[in-house]
Amino acid sequence: MKLSTNMVRPILETMYDNRQELVPCFIGAPGIGKTQGLYEFARDKGVNVVTFILSNTVPSEISGIRMPDQESKKLEVFDDSRMASLKDGDILFFDEILEAPPMIWSACLTLIQDRIMASGRKLPDVFIVAASNPVASPGVIPASTRDRFQFIELRYDSSHWRSWFKEKFGVDPKIIADQIQEDSDQYNILTPRRVVKLYTWLKQAESDAEIDIIARSISAMFDSRIYDLLSRIVNQVKTPQRQIKEALESMSIAADISVDQFEEWSLKDIMNYLQEQPEWDAIAETLSKVQFEDKAYDKSIRY
Repeated sequence: MKLSTNMVRPILETMYDNRQELVPCFIGAPGIGKTQGLYEFARDKGVNVVTFILSNTVPSEISGIRMPDQESKKLEVFDDSRMASLKDGDILFFDEILEAPPMIWSACLTLIQDRIMASGRKLPDVFIVAASNPVASPGVIPASTRDRFQFIELRYDSSHWRSWFKEKFGVDPKIIADQIQEDSDQYNILTPRRVVKLYTWLKQAESDAEIDIIARSISAMFDSRIYDLLSRIVNQVKTPQRQIKEALESMSIAADISVDQFEEWSLKDIMNYLQEQPEWDAIAETLSKVQFEDKAYDKSIRY
């Protein structure tokens, strides 16, 4: 069974205190947000994340490098600077682990099992976490190797991603969320990560000429419909529902009124709800000062 990407943080939370024994490996399609929950978890914990992209890592980055010591005049093993920077509680993140060559696998598994770095120093009390895109056949991974990890398969969760996008950029990507794919036989896959990159690209355009180039590029990558949806998100103005919600949140009485679902309600339902509140007079006065953006609001975007 595949779990939603919104389960990454709760899973990490339950494993963190048993980090010497448990090594989760999140498996999911590219760009669905596997690492997003990891970095949010690290931020909440106040710990650092040291990341190794194993598909393009050389063995010495994991197993150390031999160099002459100026004092002893002998070859000594020195740990990679990132590995040496780890402290108790930090997260050591091995990304794209199933796509790594055998020598990298061997170095990582030795580190996971023995918790000793190449120099002989004990690895700090870190939380080792791995992630990867799916492999064609898990059976190609030796059972002894699979036994070192707790593999957790993830799927794209549109509601979770929408909430994250709204928090980060302040707009709702609802109109494109259902177009996102986890896989495709085309060069370009419309993953959550790619939507963010295309949104940022389009958002930063400063002239009509740039917008025209971007429009042509996105239409060639996907089709004109995807460009149209992205441009609507970029130009999205606040809905009346959002404006009412923000106006009430600025009031001292907002704590007594449930406004979390306002953006999913119709305007009629919101007004019926508010008129039943004992603070209706104060609410009406506050809303009378709101300059609603109805005229700029794109009625073709359904909320």
